[in-house]
Amino acid sequence: MQETNAYREITSGINPCHDHVQKVLTLIDPMLKKGDINLKLWKQNMRPNPNTTELAHLYFIPKPHKIGTPLRPIVSSIKAAATGVSHFLDLRLRPLFDEVVKETTFINNLHFVRTLEKYRDSGRLSSTKLFISGDADNLYTMIPRDGAILALLKFLNKYTQNHRIVGMTMARLVLYTNCFVFEDKYYLQIRGGAMGSPFTVTLANIYMFE
Repeated sequence: MQETNAYREITSGINPCHDHVQKVLTLIDPMLKKGDINLKLWKQNMRPNPNTTELAHLYFIPKPHKIGTPLRPIVSSIKAAATGVSHFLDLRLRPLFDEVVKETTFINNLHFVRTLEKYRDSGRLSSTKLFISGDADNLYTMIPRDGAILALLKFLNKYTQNHRIVGMTMARLVLYTNCFVFEDKYYLQIRGGAMGSPFTVTLANIYMFE
C-alpha cells in the first residue's frame, strides 16, 4: 500500500457492498431495457444477488523469483457486485484484443520458439541480434485510470463499430467500485484496477498496447 499509494482506507467504517449493488443495478438495468445487453447473459453472469454479494477480500501470493520474495496483492472479488460486469467486459474485449495483437504476441513458450524459428528461417536472425526484456512494476495498480479509459476509447474507436458508450460506462463502473476488506478495515482502490478482476488484465493490455 505504501509503495503504490493505490488504496485509501474508508474511515467511516461502513461496508460499501450494498452501495455497489445499487450502482450496478442503476447502471445496467436501463441498458437491459434498451437492448444494449443480452437478457440471458445478464441473468446468468452479470446481475448481482443482494443476498450473496460480498465485499472483495485482499490476500497475497509470494513471488519467489524476485529478490526478497515480495508479495503480489490479489483482490478476491468473486462475489463482488461488479464482478459480473467485469467478466462481461473481458469476454467481449479479450478476443478482440487477441486478434488485433496476434502478430506481435506470444501465447506461450512453444509459440515463441516456433515464431523464433520462422524468424531464423527468414534470414533475419543474426549473431548480432539483441533481445531485450522488460517488466512493469505493479502494472495493474499503477496504470492511470484516465489514461486507461482514454486508451480503451481509442481502441474501441479503431476496432469496433458500436457499443463504445456501453463499454466505457461499464469500464468506469468496474474501476470505481474496487473495494475490499483487509484486517477488519475497508479500503477503496483509487489507482489502477484490481488484481483478480478479469477486466483489469485486458484493460492493462490495451493501455500498454496503445
